[in-house]
Amino acid sequence: MHTTFETHVSPDSTLLVVTGELDVVSSHRLRRHLAEAEDSCGPSLDLDAGEVSFVDCTSLRLIDSTRRRLARHGSRLRVTAASSRFQLVSHLAGYAELAPRAAGLAHA
Repeated sequence: MHTTFETHVSPDSTLLVVTGELDVVSSHRLRRHLAEAEDSCGPSLDLDAGEVSFVDCTSLRLIDSTRRRLARHGSRLRVTAASSRFQLVSHLAGYAELAPRAAGLAHA
C-alpha cells in the first residue's frame, strides 16, 4: 500500500495526516515529514493516524522521539486519531502514550 503524508499548518498547530503503512520503507519519509512539521508546529503538532494500516517499532520510535523533543521545548505532539492497528501495536510495543486505547479494543 502506498503511504501518503499531508501537512496542514495553522497559526496554533500543525496537523500531519498519515495514511497507509508506516514501515522501514516509509520511515525516511516519516522522519522528514515529522521534522518539517516540528519546525512549523508552534505549540502543537497533531498526528492523524486514523488510516494507518500498519506501523512498526521504528516508526513509533520516531514519533515518540519527536514527542519528547517537542515536550522539552514547551510544545506537544499528540495523536488525534489512531487506527485500531496503530493503537494495538503502540500498546504492545510500549508506546501506549502515543495512542490511548479505545474501549473494547482487543485485537486488530
